[in-house]
Amino acid sequence: MSNAKTFDLIVIGTGTAGSTAALRCHSSDWSVALIDSSPFGGTCVLRGCDPKNVLVSATESGDWYQRMQSKTIKVFQVQYLRFHLYPQWVARRISKGTKLSV
Repeated sequence: MSNAKTFDLIVIGTGTAGSTAALRCHSSDWSVALIDSSPFGGTCVLRGCDPKNVLVSATESGDWYQRMQSKTIKVFQVQYLRFHLYPQWVARRISKGTKLSV
């Protein structure tokens, strides 16, 4: 007895392109296998542009905050220690949402 399975599509990598291809084919009733040696989500979501954009936004907000404080305008306070963990939280949520879709 064989444990071999047959798929219409085998996607290598769970980044944006791989997840999109897998989702579209799966929604067209194809049988799809996803293969990745890294955690689900790919480079962009886990350690690339998404975490970077979160940190850049936090830095810009902090800079704006400091400039406004010098003009005696009261604005929100940025919690930098929480921003350090925020990109990881975003990456987990994106990965989880993509996994549930496929």
